[in-house]
Amino acid sequence: MMKRLAVLALLAACSAPEPREEAPQFDRSAGFEALLNDTRAEAGLPPVSAAPRLAAAAGDHAADMAEEQFISHTGSDGSDILERMGGRGYAACRGAENIAAQPQDKPALMAQWMDSPDHRANILRDGVSEFGLSRVDQYWVLKLAEPC
Repeated sequence: MMKRLAVLALLAACSAPEPREEAPQFDRSAGFEALLNDTRAEAGLPPVSAAPRLAAAAGDHAADMAEEQFISHTGSDGSDILERMGGRGYAACRGAENIAAQPQDKPALMAQWMDSPDHRANILRDGVSEFGLSRVDQYWVLKLAEPC
């Protein structure tokens, strides 16, 4: 009887579906939240919190850019910012995306974005409450959004 239960338990464990990983292993949101929110606080804006689905959408785009060796807000499949968020199950009422290539660390990345008027405007966008940051190779993607 014990042998039979052990075999059944082993079979059940082997046939259990793998849980879907929400945030890719290249999620770089950790440690960036304080840097991002300090910058927003200096401008009198509320903080944003890390959202695994945004990090996953950012990771998808970073991986696409790394694989295809390009940098653009349009994916190699023609997708746009909101479509990529939706592809990860994130319904955004508003969203923004920053992309970059080359910075080796988060402070350098933030400095580069804050020196660019369009990227700075996204970081200081009012009406967003969540973010996700990912990196693949040299490609960084930041998503900022407000869920519907």
